[in-house]
Amino acid sequence: TVRPFVLDGITDLDYGDSEFTLAASLVDPAQAYLGTLSNTNLLSGTFINLRPLIADLEFASCPNVMTTATEQVAFRFELADRHGGGDVVTNWLTIVQAQTPPTISGIPFVTLEKKDADAAFILLPDVFVSDPDMGGQQQLRATLALSDPSLGTLSSTTFPLQSAGNLVAALQATTFTPVRGAVPPEATATTVVILTVVDATGASTQNNNLSIRITGVNNAPQILNVPPIAEQPLLIPPAAPIRPFADLGLSSDDTNSVLFTIQLDNPAKGALENLGGFTAGGGGVYTMTGSTNAILGSLTNLAYVLDPGYLFPMDDPGGTTFTLSARDASLLTSTRTLAIQVQLTPRNHLVTRALNDGQPGSLAYALAKAGNNDAITFALPEYPATIRMTGGGTTALRRNLVIKGPGADLLTNSGDSNGDGIPDRQIFSVYARVTIEGVAFSHGTAAFGGAISVQTTGELILRHSAITDCIASECGGAIDVDGGKLTIENSFIGFNALSPDAGLGGGAGVSIYSD
Repeated sequence: TVRPFVLDGITDLDYGDSEFTLAASLVDPAQAYLGTLSNTNLLSGTFINLRPLIADLEFASCPNVMTTATEQVAFRFELADRHGGGDVVTNWLTIVQAQTPPTISGIPFVTLEKKDADAAFILLPDVFVSDPDMGGQQQLRATLALSDPSLGTLSSTTFPLQSAGNLVAALQATTFTPVRGAVPPEATATTVVILTVVDATGASTQNNNLSIRITGVNNAPQILNVPPIAEQPLLIPPAAPIRPFADLGLSSDDTNSVLFTIQLDNPAKGALENLGGFTAGGGGVYTMTGSTNAILGSLTNLAYVLDPGYLFPMDDPGGTTFTLSARDASLLTSTRTLAIQVQLTPRNHLVTRALNDGQPGSLAYALAKAGNNDAITFALPEYPATIRMTGGGTTALRRNLVIKGPGADLLTNSGDSNGDGIPDRQIFSVYARVTIEGVAFSHGTAAFGGAISVQTTGELILRHSAITDCIASECGGAIDVDGGKLTIENSFIGFNALSPDAGLGGGAGVSIYSD
């Protein structure tokens, strides 16, 4: 509340006029939400009487209603004498937005009891932050910290400037995960959760009500840095020495020795060498007992040597799965699996020629050179284009492969070798995991699967593609699946057929056989 008005004097040329009336009001009534005048009644009297009345006139601003940094309010003063003469004066007052710090609520003054082996949990489920400034629209940012960060990890620690509602949602979703082994068994340690909220003007509030007391328990040893299953197999270049465990880690929350065991899924695939402290126990099993540091020193230097007499599938070169286990003196055990393939980093093979003559740039050349998990893409001189498969029989796809075309309306892979409109051969036979996108297939023919057959070991994923005008003499005018897997997404299969005298008579489009 302020008293900003001063009456310095009144001049009236009429002789004897000394009594006046004075009225004060807002120029714009729509600004009444910003505040109120203490007296809007008609004031009357001489200058001597009016001067203190004006000095006592108060304007009280309303809190938390402004949505801008400042607002200018105009006041009208209307003065009149007893003969009807008068004057109007306008004054302005600038209202400045108050800088109120944010508020934090919903965090109880409590200590949570947790164990270092506990799973992640929501840290602040009921937290609420707000700021009345800018009509409640003031943007806020926040930081979360721990007084002892070694005891746990926060899913988020920094929250950029945003609306209070969005900040509340983000804070309420934040999780805390205790660090295994951070506290010795049966010991305790406490960390304080520190939440700092800052508004757009820099005003801040801090809350440290919440503490977390961590009790250490005897956890199983932890095998660290093993890639998630979704990111396996781990690809290792075929250059000696092959070290599958070079990046692994190992931890234990006590000082007792750990028994570490490695087992190959098939000992005929190869053997571990440069054993260090490990002992080969036969059957592809290797063990070592010692401290975590000693085990890591040997584990990370183990070399895997493939058996040259073992025939690995073409889609799984050097494919080996290792089962790793670590057991402490209390017989607490953790187990992880690590699958590897021994191959170069996948490459992309570019098809630049529609003529399928086996020369560099042709599809036949790319298929012949493609390694496991490679990709084949197209950059032909002009579209639409047709690539005709040559020779008889089929083209077997025995390695995991991605074939990505420009679109089924732009590229056709045809089994009509000579372009006479008569199907001559099957296009592909799938023995591995093959993904095909953006390609049309036409004029293929075979006994089983006019365009494509999927064998028992095969998996075909067909996306945004088309298969038309193909024919089979037995099953699957377009595709035949013999025990394998087939996924079709956003593709067209139509105008395919079986021979009129088809012996089995199954599936003019797709036939699927399973045991």
